[in-house]
Amino acid sequence: MIIRLIIALTCMCLLGTSCSSSDDRDARPLRADCIVRIYFDPGEGVRDVSPDAIFYAHYNLGLPVGGVARAKNGDIYVQFEQNCESRGGMARSMMEQVFGPSVDGINYQEEGNRPGLDTISVQGDMWRD
Repeated sequence: MIIRLIIALTCMCLLGTSCSSSDDRDARPLRADCIVRIYFDPGEGVRDVSPDAIFYAHYNLGLPVGGVARAKNGDIYVQFEQNCESRGGMARSMMEQVFGPSVDGINYQEEGNRPGLDTISVQGDMWRD
């Protein structure tokens, strides 16, 4: 009888620890918190950039990019896999890698970007949604 009780308590403890690992998964960011919209002011000279150039820059810099997409209007959306709180700085670093450090007319929107077909919609275990 005591052995059954010990086994039952051990199983309950093991189940409790395996459930606590789900808390780590809940600490993952939402995809919206990892997206940066890059858009260009045509009056400043820069009008477009190839997503391939951005991928090249991310490989050179070693940044955790999950995906890059171009919207119909020419805006670029970059979705990061890690360090999402630094997404703006990482996006700026990539664009400096492509255009150089002193290019005007490149704008960055870090807040209010929602994943979707008209922006970017990369999914995976890096994000909780």
